[in-house]
Amino acid sequence: MLAVLAVNPGVSAAAGGAQTGEPGFPPGYILPCSEAPKSAVLAAPAPFDQYMHVVCTRAGHALAPVKGYHWLFAGGQSMWLTALSEHSTVTGQAAHFTRLEVDPLSPAETASLLDRLKLVVLSSSMLDVDVLRMEVDTSTGDHEQLFLFVSHGTDRRAWGMECFNECVPMESPPWAFVIMSDQP
Repeated sequence: MLAVLAVNPGVSAAAGGAQTGEPGFPPGYILPCSEAPKSAVLAAPAPFDQYMHVVCTRAGHALAPVKGYHWLFAGGQSMWLTALSEHSTVTGQAAHFTRLEVDPLSPAETASLLDRLKLVVLSSSMLDVDVLRMEVDTSTGDHEQLFLFVSHGTDRRAWGMECFNECVPMESPPWAFVIMSDQP
């Protein structure tokens, strides 16, 4: 699992992560992504970019919600997904994403994933969604998949889940987060 970075609720950095006095972080914690290594991928691909972007921090690069949203994980914590690995001591700009690439699911893959999720979701309505998959590689050696589940309704509510090995076996509960609007 990618490491997570706890943030204050509702905190999100603007695209590019160039701020140095981001609310909820000490001055200098958010680094300019312009100083990232050439191998760093600094943008989430469409349509993931509607929900997340890359932020560069002293701890490592992270996927964070776009402005106007925050992510809630288990226990109501707001967090970002970092390029850090629990098996590596690399931090800062050296801990970055080397691949953020959409990998469309086939109808059979989508059906299989949704069937496995039926075992762990609280409500079957959570599975009336479009399913998107992004392959994620990091400079710290991790490879995983990040899934977005976007509702069919007009509000386009969404939730996300990160997995290794296409979520086989399915953890109970999976490492999931709800994408929440900052608007009341």
